This record gives sequence, structure tokens and C-alpha cells, in this order.
Amino acid sequence: MSHARHSAALAAPARGTWLDLRPAEAVPVLAGLRILDVRQPDEFRGELGHVPGSELLPLDRLEQALDSLDPRTPLLIVCRSGKRAAAACERLASAGFDAVYNLEGGMIAWNAEGRPTCDHPHDDVGGDCQAEWSLS
Repeated sequence: MSHARHSAALAAPARGTWLDLRPAEAVPVLAGLRILDVRQPDEFRGELGHVPGSELLPLDRLEQALDSLDPRTPLLIVCRSGKRAAAACERLASAGFDAVYNLEGGMIAWNAEGRPTCDHPHDDVGGDCQAEWSLS
């Protein structure tokens, strides 16, 4: 599998690939993406916070959740620095997901650009701030 740098308007990556999006590129299209944060719960609620509207799905639970995710839904994958998210993107792309994007630089880059964050389960910044992934 492979990935590429995104450089223009949001375009779907080729099947079996994924794209990096900088925070500034992701913000205008967030409403059209399902945001999955693959960090651990303590990081999700920790000092870096999380992207408003994101869902916690730790990387170690991704494989178990694959059948519950719609492969046609565009996904933005987030972690601390982009490394775990890249691993998740690789797995999702290899599983045939249509549109997978990695938040380049992760929450470190998101915070460096002064983007809004949630850091508590009850925060509400612009709507539903966060949700815990639930595998039933």
C-alpha cells in the first residue's frame, strides 16, 4: 500500500492508498469526514485534547472494529504525531476503505496551529465533542 501528500482540494485517494492532510487542509472538510482518534483513552482526554467530533478507537482495537466501519465513509485518522494514524491508514486502505486520510503531524500539529480541541468527555465545542467507540 502507499500514500501521498495532499496538495489541492480534497480528493479521494486511489483504492488501497491514503493521503496525508495538514490541519489547515482538514478543517474545511471536517464536516464530510468521520474522525477516528487511534490514541489511548488517557491521551484522548489528555493535555493535547482531541479534535471536536472525533471518536476514540484505539489502534489496538482497530482490527476488531473493521467490520463495524463503513468502507465508503471518508475517514480522518488522528493520533499524537501522525505515526499511529499512518499505521491505521495503512490497515484501512489495505482493507479496501475508499477514502482514508491521516492528520499529518497529529494533535501536535493541530495544537500548534491553534485549532479548537476538547480535553474532557463533557466538553462541547461546536457540537458533539467526542464519543467513545463501542464494540457490541
